[in-house]
Amino acid sequence: MPKVGNYYSIASTDPDVYHNYSDCPSGQNIHPQNKRSGTGGFPRCGQCRRMD
Repeated sequence: MPKVGNYYSIASTDPDVYHNYSDCPSGQNIHPQNKRSGTGGFPRCGQCRRMD
């Protein structure tokens, strides 16, 4: 489970969370054009928290 820099989606259809694992199932569903670096002011994804 490789940890990466924080990222989130700007798409309104995606959950308002940020991710920090490259293999997070939810994070992998983010379309590249919607992916941004940082937290976006969102809480961390529950799936990413469980990967710690």
